Amino acid sequence: MEGPFINPHFKGAQPEEHIIAPSIDLVKRWHELSGNRVRLITYAPEQAADVRAFEDYLADNNIIGSVGHSNATRDFLQHNSKASHITHLYNAQRPMSHREPGVTGHAMLEDNIRTELIVDGFHVYPDMVNVAYKLKTANRIDLITDSMRAKGLGDGESELGGQKVWVKDKQARLADGTLAGSVLEFDDAFRNIMAFTGASIEEAIQMASVNQAVEFGLDTKGTLRIGKDADLNVFSADLSALEATYSLGRHFSKADAPTAEA
Repeated sequence: MEGPFINPHFKGAQPEEHIIAPSIDLVKRWHELSGNRVRLITYAPEQAADVRAFEDYLADNNIIGSVGHSNATRDFLQHNSKASHITHLYNAQRPMSHREPGVTGHAMLEDNIRTELIVDGFHVYPDMVNVAYKLKTANRIDLITDSMRAKGLGDGESELGGQKVWVKDKQARLADGTLAGSVLEFDDAFRNIMAFTGASIEEAIQMASVNQAVEFGLDTKGTLRIGKDADLNVFSADLSALEATYSLGRHFSKADAPTAEA
């Protein structure tokens, strides 16, 4: 879950009227309604009345607390938060500067913190992706897309949370120009992380698959081993084309994709 426990100052494309302070009671209700399937919640720790109690509740219920859409200072996070995950590093958070490290600097400095990265070249400048790669290493980066419903549909008008979104040149934006998620496809994120950083294909796989499986305790996912789910993508030799996908050992190709006529 990304929101609604965020800071309005860094709301991004989230509707401000739905933003509220972190609430244990609400998390408990949502977790129960989901059949205990909530696994990660983004929140702004500085917005909590008792951030330690909130984080303890998340930990006790096997929910990962992820700092995001936050205006927390490095000092606040050091002394008040135990979070070990950061939602889309650099984006919608107090930035790093020479006067105050912010959320971004805190994530860079703490070796135990895992960071998400939107590697589309728009949310984060490629050289800044490389900075994160050098400081966090492939072991502490989770590639994400942050994609919204317009992914794969080309340029045009769409919607996000009741707000109109315009997609142009592979960027999704609100009327005021705010990035509204992305239309990044994951195979492009996989290629981009190597192009932006010089990461090896093994490291790209680590950031695209292995890290997430480890963090969420998905013992049958993330790697190809006997007894694990046979989930994999097949690329051309130069990685320029995604040729096939296997899910639980079942082969899918472009021919299996639904058509407009269907």
